[in-house]
Amino acid sequence: MVVGAEESKAQVEEQQLDDSSFDECDTPAGILSSKFDKTDLAINTDPLPYGKYTLIGIDIDTTGRRLIDEIVQISAFTPDHQYAQYIIPLMNLNPAARQRHQVRVITVGFFRMVKSMQNYRVMKTKPEAATLNDFLDWLEARLKEDVGSEGIVLVYNEQRKFVPYMVIEALKKYKLLDRFTESVKSFANGFRLAEERCNKTIKFLSIHQLAKIVLGENDSALEGFEGNAAYRAKMAFEITRRLATNKSKHASSPTEADESCVNSSDDATSSTADEDVSNSETEKVEKSSEKSATEADQNDTEAEPEATQDVAQSVGPKQLSEEERVKMCEVLCELASPISTEISELDEQEKILVRQNSLRPVFLLYFKTTIYHR
Repeated sequence: MVVGAEESKAQVEEQQLDDSSFDECDTPAGILSSKFDKTDLAINTDPLPYGKYTLIGIDIDTTGRRLIDEIVQISAFTPDHQYAQYIIPLMNLNPAARQRHQVRVITVGFFRMVKSMQNYRVMKTKPEAATLNDFLDWLEARLKEDVGSEGIVLVYNEQRKFVPYMVIEALKKYKLLDRFTESVKSFANGFRLAEERCNKTIKFLSIHQLAKIVLGENDSALEGFEGNAAYRAKMAFEITRRLATNKSKHASSPTEADESCVNSSDDATSSTADEDVSNSETEKVEKSSEKSATEADQNDTEAEPEATQDVAQSVGPKQLSEEERVKMCEVLCELASPISTEISELDEQEKILVRQNSLRPVFLLYFKTTIYHR
């Protein structure tokens, strides 16, 4: 009786194994990969240590969307300082990049120049090595000005991580990566923050759409062109600043996150309304001062340009307060990772490319044949 029971148990176990293997074979490959892959890309496994960091917005214009392409313009933004410089590339921009950035490379005799397709002016350019050295000098100067800062965090806004890889590749070309990592501690993607806070409120999370809703910018108030790196760097910083300071901690539900995004847009509209009121008041003051200036002496007329300069400075971007910087660091440290992770990811991708190229001679004859002979 015992032998028969053991045989029946063995048969039942074999049937269960056969059924489970048959079910796994029927399941699609995506479900199988999700079973074995327990990691979630939305969870940052290696966050940046919390501290006091100098926050700078960054963006670049390139000749294409590949790692072998070159940088055409590199721009950085802070409320106090801005940096933007065009680079003369060795290769021409592809048609998509030409249309996106409204810039093309022209050749006049033996000279290559970068020309704008909007105003047909030739841009002032520098070689790539000189521009990267100037950019590092500018970053180090901003770090010295910020007393007590542990390093720089570069903020960009892109759905696809492209800016960090291109900047690291350009720095590795001229052996400037060690100097760069001494001051810059991480890259932070503001797109992930916008995706968390405004996923249901905004359908397309582009910089133009976020600037309209989050910052309250109208079509008439947009000062820059979206294809320009200087404008995107400014908008990336301002959008991240508004979303991070509106609600410092992550929302417990998607509805709360959407409410925070709507509240930020309401605050932006109210701030723009206040600016309009202040502008109208300043216009009235200027008109009255002009009338009084015609009747007054020359000593009174000399004081007017100083007042207009103060008004022009007040209309510019607001300086980053210490409370806003603390809130931005709290949010961005959870989203960002140390710069060593970007460098290791790029090294892994280069190893994969080397392996793919090593298999090219094996399949060369296969791809040379036509489809009918395969």
